[in-house]
Amino acid sequence: MIDGGLISDGTLQTGPNGNAAAFGPMPVAPSKLSSIAKPSAPFEILLRRASVYGLLNHLRASGVVIDRVRELNPMPENALVPFQEWQDDCADALAQVFISTISVVDLEAIVIDGLLPGDLLSQTVDLVRTRFKAMMPKGLVAPEIIACAIGPHASALGAAILPIYQLFAPDGAVLTKKTVEKKPLMIKLLG
Repeated sequence: MIDGGLISDGTLQTGPNGNAAAFGPMPVAPSKLSSIAKPSAPFEILLRRASVYGLLNHLRASGVVIDRVRELNPMPENALVPFQEWQDDCADALAQVFISTISVVDLEAIVIDGLLPGDLLSQTVDLVRTRFKAMMPKGLVAPEIIACAIGPHASALGAAILPIYQLFAPDGAVLTKKTVEKKPLMIKLLG
């Protein structure tokens, strides 16, 4: 699973349909890994390229049999090359998504966390920064890309806080006496 949260002015933004920062289905270029089936559409989704599930499948397709990502600490000798292949593919896909995201939402920082052992996560985030910098188009201001340290509990903590947040977080519209009005995002294509 790959997902996210969008924080603006210290507040979690979920959007009118709860889709804000739903990175898993974001379109990216197809993977170059042989373990990932070619997509039927002209693009792939991030979930297939940047998830632990994809990593485990790639390792298994390369003859490395592990059941949990924590078994990569320490790194089995036969896992290093396929892990690096996946890591390159993952970093490439994440950089694409981050550029798409900052083209729409001006972000101060992007924080990456997950199930990977700490040193492997740090290496992956460094690679994402490198790919992001190489792909960054002129005219955009790059956010800071940070490795987080919550680790395996990040998904559970994020999921656990959502119901609490929905029940107890103040409604900014009520506090500022603004009326909440749905406004569509307007995009004009020039051509």
